[in-house]
Amino acid sequence: MSRSGSRLYSLPVKLIAGCAGAALGLTLLVVAAGAFFRPDISQVPPMPPAAAAAAARQARDARLTPDHPPVIWRDVDYTEGQRGAWWPKGEAPVLAELVRAGQLPPVAERTGPEPIVLDGVEGTGRYGGTWHRLATNPQDLEGVMGSRYSYVTLVRWSPQGYPIVPHLAKSWSASPDRRTWTFTLRPGLRWSDGHPFTTDDILFWWNHEVLYFKSDAGGGAGSDYTFMRHAGKLGRIERVDALTLRFVFDEPNGIFLEKLASAVDYFRPAHYLRQFHPEIGDQKVIAETMAAMDLPSAYAVYTRMKVPLNPAHPRMWPWIYASYKASAPQVFVRNPYFYAVDTQGNQLPYLDRLVSDIKSKGMVTAAAASGELSYQDRHIDFQDYTLLASEAPRRGYRLLHSFAASRAWFHLSPNLNRAIDPTKPETAWKHRLLNEKTFRQALSLAMRRREISAAVFNGVGEPAQVSPGPDSPYYNERQYHAFTAYDPVRANALLDALGLTRRDHEGFRTFPDGTRMVWFLNVSEEYQPDAATMLAEQWAEVGVRALVQMRVRTLWQVEQAALVHDFTVWGGLDEFMAVLQPRYFVPVGGASFFAPM
Repeated sequence: MSRSGSRLYSLPVKLIAGCAGAALGLTLLVVAAGAFFRPDISQVPPMPPAAAAAAARQARDARLTPDHPPVIWRDVDYTEGQRGAWWPKGEAPVLAELVRAGQLPPVAERTGPEPIVLDGVEGTGRYGGTWHRLATNPQDLEGVMGSRYSYVTLVRWSPQGYPIVPHLAKSWSASPDRRTWTFTLRPGLRWSDGHPFTTDDILFWWNHEVLYFKSDAGGGAGSDYTFMRHAGKLGRIERVDALTLRFVFDEPNGIFLEKLASAVDYFRPAHYLRQFHPEIGDQKVIAETMAAMDLPSAYAVYTRMKVPLNPAHPRMWPWIYASYKASAPQVFVRNPYFYAVDTQGNQLPYLDRLVSDIKSKGMVTAAAASGELSYQDRHIDFQDYTLLASEAPRRGYRLLHSFAASRAWFHLSPNLNRAIDPTKPETAWKHRLLNEKTFRQALSLAMRRREISAAVFNGVGEPAQVSPGPDSPYYNERQYHAFTAYDPVRANALLDALGLTRRDHEGFRTFPDGTRMVWFLNVSEEYQPDAATMLAEQWAEVGVRALVQMRVRTLWQVEQAALVHDFTVWGGLDEFMAVLQPRYFVPVGGASFFAPM
């Protein structure tokens, strides 16, 4: 704090939001000359009109409707053919011009005779426009289409989960023992270059990536075959014909449909990637590509040609990457062979382009608040709510509220696999205590969750464990509320029982041998440190010293991989449908923060 001057400044800044019938007044303090001062509270922020407050409350009531879940997929009678209202006949003007010029086949030939029929929640749309959105790093930008804005799989979830509906597959069946699942593809599906999509493209991924490379499907790029692992063994994929294939498992796999609905990126354009494959590819092409791109191996060539920003790679996405650029913003344009139509037979998507740029996380919020973005949910935080709600009327955008499958906004994971360094005795103590259930229970009981909620989350939400909530089919009330009531007396008793009775000169507990005890809460740059800081202060009241460490995400991940962290701060991870990604409940796939090994 500087002592070079003697002037004090008070600058009140008020942000007003009609949120839950209350206005928020935030005051910015500018401190100089080594002194603090009180904010100007002479002006009371105006309350919103009752109608605006009621509208805000209603907008935030994003509840599920399990008795009547919304479904945008439509089951149509494909035997109607051209007589059906859904028959492909409408298309974007730019594509219609290409058809007239003889550069594209008619739309019905491009979608196939049995396209997916979707009914938008706002009815039939109109063609044109650009979707502007933001990423925070190149990896985030490159992955935008592969798994976030395309969702191409054999079957899909509906907007609220169930029912699971057809997508690339028009139908499926399961054997009575659920060991064999058979899927039939839609006829006439095509890659973005017009080449037919068949079961061979799925078998190519399985045989020549998963089984050949024996890794995460040949170098990542969104690849994931965990949905094929069941009861400790990999299943099998068998070709029946060009449109039919079977998934076979040694044990009954009753939730395979759910896992398949969540899986993406398990097919490849065999007609394009075969030439680059280290084993079956064209060795001359591979050698020339290695030299042209200065790549070290045939494996590197294959991996490189799969990257999302390779415009030559055919896709099944609604928008495709057509022209390479070395830096953001990156532009995706409509796929002329996309296989979906609306109920009036208009080929989807409606939007011409998707433009994705890169900004820092703080600038994402600023861009959203200034109305620069078309639609954005990623990197928008709860802490941004007041600003976004305040600016919406002036900037002309809507603030939408959805029901998140990841229910917990702030969660603390202890590292049960904490690495022990023989040269640092405190690491052995940490490993031991983190694996003591009563130690974790004591820390949970020492948290004043409602206080954190009021200060950081405007009182929204409730104290709970990261657990499927009341709206989930996996809800368990006892687990949901376990050790969430603030009870410092019990917390102190549990800590004392563990032998943590000695204190240092600052009044903090030491390890049982009297050495200094310090715990670190690792917070990635994606999260604000305020909730973690409050938590550390609360633990101090029961004698546990904790420090918050802000980490860029790469360092945050490196420390996790090295097992040298104590606690990880993150949000919930799909706990609504816990059976799909149970990494907060059982240590699976190396993705569990509490037990990464």
